Amino acid sequence: MKILLTQGRIALIDDKDFLLISEYKWYANKIGDTYYAMTHIKKNGKRETLLMHRLILNVPEKMETDHINHNGLDNRRSNLRLATSQQNNFNRKNIDGSSSQYKGVYWNKSRRKWRV
Repeated sequence: MKILLTQGRIALIDDKDFLLISEYKWYANKIGDTYYAMTHIKKNGKRETLLMHRLILNVPEKMETDHINHNGLDNRRSNLRLATSQQNNFNRKNIDGSSSQYKGVYWNKSRRKWRV
């Protein structure tokens, strides 16, 4: 099923997730080179950002979601998997000039050291 977002973008979801995500207005948001579907919610009186893929998988706080095909707008369950930060970084696409020759290793500017 296709969900129309802002900026002319479309998110893909499974039919069974439509009722869950239809409660919100979704926006396209570019993070790095990847677009993601996001919305804003109020939690404890504060505005928070909610990413569609985290809502669909009900991701625990310290876990991440890995988009298997690297398309951040493809939120079909067959394309999503729970991952630790390390596992998610290992599956990242290499971005020219920003990572080492080794898969899953990247330069962290703020800490000024290589990270896995």
